[in-house]
Amino acid sequence: MIGLQIIGVVAAAITLGGFASQLIRAYKIKSAGDVSYFLMIFVSIGMFMWIIYGAIMHDLIVAGANVIGVGLNVGLIFLKNRYGRLANKPA
Repeated sequence: MIGLQIIGVVAAAITLGGFASQLIRAYKIKSAGDVSYFLMIFVSIGMFMWIIYGAIMHDLIVAGANVIGVGLNVGLIFLKNRYGRLANKPA
């Protein structure tokens, strides 16, 4: 069982690393225009469903990783809204 948990932790770290890097990039360049709202919304819905699954199955790795993932997605949506409004403001 420990081997499966290690695979789960590594998979979660890789997946969350991808989202974190996108969030960091958007913050640094002050733009998230290259990220689709549909992607973020559908991924968030999927992650929320994984949270429910993880809770039902008592799988802390699945539930915890997806809680963090939803948080990263919410942060990315926030930055997309914030920087989108800034780009549309008249100078």
